Amino acid sequence: MAFEQIGTQLNITEDFYDRLQQTIDYNGDGTVNTITATGTFGSTSVSWIRTFSYTSGKVTGISEWVKQ
Repeated sequence: MAFEQIGTQLNITEDFYDRLQQTIDYNGDGTVNTITATGTFGSTSVSWIRTFSYTSGKVTGISEWVKQ
């Protein structure tokens, strides 16, 4: 399930982002910089971004999805 309704609050689950169109942006060294997930809801386009951090060429952090 991509989301669930809890009372009047919408709880977005992790697989929600997997169902959206995603664009990958790369750093100059070929590592992933960001992944942007974009969806259209009615006539509104909404994007969320996830950023990757590296130490010595290895992934050391992945941000939460942040609405743009």
